[in-house]
Amino acid sequence: ISGGFIGQGIPGERTNAPTVLTRASDKFIRILYGSATTVTLERVSMAGGYVIENGGDGGGLYFTTNSTLTLTNCVVQDNLLYVENVGDGAGLYMNGGTLRILDSLFATNQNIKYSWNTFTHGGAVAAINATVTVADSIFQGNNTSTRHNDGHGGAIYLNGGEAAVTGSSFVGNVAH
Repeated sequence: ISGGFIGQGIPGERTNAPTVLTRASDKFIRILYGSATTVTLERVSMAGGYVIENGGDGGGLYFTTNSTLTLTNCVVQDNLLYVENVGDGAGLYMNGGTLRILDSLFATNQNIKYSWNTFTHGGAVAAINATVTVADSIFQGNNTSTRHNDGHGGAIYLNGGEAAVTGSSFVGNVAH
């Protein structure tokens, strides 16, 4: 998906603005979901995903079963994962496969657990057993929190797999 085009149907001229994907305000849903797939996004903004189910992962984007996801010049912001039990990655959840985040912004995503008996993982991103590359990106104001202060990865939480992060900024991300 390549964003920033004018019009509907056949793409018109490109603009400086990205294509914006959001959820309807009366729905509790992720912005994108993928399983065993390859997805490339360029100049796309994804905002407002809201998951409240118990055991739910990925407030904004959810990819699993060895998917490949590439984000280039994208924005993932203002996504919320608000659950009682286990759930990871308010902005993006990736289980297995390959994740590439290039020249992108992850901002003000929140992973909030309101139960005493759980942990929180990944305010912006949670990647489990995945190969992760992050380059020239910004992670700002992301939050993962739980009532007993066992949050992990205010910006990025990695468990298994491999990761390389270069030329990126991490500002004001909080895990508690």
